[in-house]
Amino acid sequence: KSEATEIENAIIVKVYCEVSNGLGIKSNEVMSFTVSPKDYTIVKTNGFLAVDDIPVYEDDDLKKIEIWERERKKIIIEKTEWRSVYGVAEGFTTVANNSNLLISNLKFIIDFYDKSGNICSTEETLALTDQPLIRGGRKRINWLTNYSDCASTCRVSLKFPCD
Repeated sequence: KSEATEIENAIIVKVYCEVSNGLGIKSNEVMSFTVSPKDYTIVKTNGFLAVDDIPVYEDDDLKKIEIWERERKKIIIEKTEWRSVYGVAEGFTTVANNSNLLISNLKFIIDFYDKSGNICSTEETLALTDQPLIRGGRKRINWLTNYSDCASTCRVSLKFPCD
């Protein structure tokens, strides 16, 4: 179910949906976004990330960073597999979200190591997924990045907005 409300210089769209985590536990979520009526660009979101739902403070950005710092320890990389294909590294990483955040636009930092265990390349890439990682969920997320010929192993870590 969704609804749109026009207010002064904006349109607010609310989407009501039922989501379930990796354990099948269902919850009702309300996500909203504010759209500029001039060019229909999204200017604000709420409910896509739990940190969007914080009341407005004078130091709002600091509050969001504080929440990310607290919750990041609960977002765990469980497994990574990868291979090189024509100068490109493709792989997947399984991520468990034990935090209270609904996470979208995940970014990975991938350190490639040579046979001696030395870092030979570091790449940053967006996770290839069209759906957020829900609270309490687990997801296998594909990624694609440049590849260094010297690499024999890699280590994947997450890049958070507070980094």
